[in-house]
Parts: sequence; C-alpha cells; structure tokens
Amino acid sequence: MKRIHINITTNLTSVPNLDEMVAKEFARGKELADQGIEEILFTKDDFTGAILIFKGVDLEKAKELIATFPLFPYFTNVEYQEVTKHS
Repeated sequence: MKRIHINITTNLTSVPNLDEMVAKEFARGKELADQGIEEILFTKDDFTGAILIFKGVDLEKAKELIATFPLFPYFTNVEYQEVTKHS
C-alpha cells in the first residue's frame, strides 16, 4: 500500500508562543490521524522537525495537508517521498 513519507525540518526558536503553537500542531495531527491519514509521527530528538507517514492520499494532497499545520510557516524544508509498505 502506498504511503507518503514526509521529512520536515524547522527552527522552533523563531516561533512566538511556542507552547500554544505546538499544542495546535499536535491537535491538527490528531485530526488527520482520526481521519486515517496521518499514520505515524516521529519527532526529531534534537527538536529540529518531524517525520510523518501519510496514507490514503496522493503526493499533491499530502502537500496541501502539510500546509494546513499551524507551524508550516516555520518549516525550513519539507521533503516528500512516495513509499510502499510491505507486510
């Protein structure tokens, strides 16, 4: 089954009201998880971003959805890769 692997790099030191924004970010992720789109979320240990796995959407839709995250304006780089999950 096709998935979209999304590697996000960000600089959180420039985010005003960081605690509030992170709460909104996780709420948006939960919405997508509840819809069955966000399958996996990994946060980077050095606080420089996250890796997400989306399912059930194509590459263009994944890009649209990533742009809806509250911290999107602070993403310094987003890499998308189509991958296939094997059992």
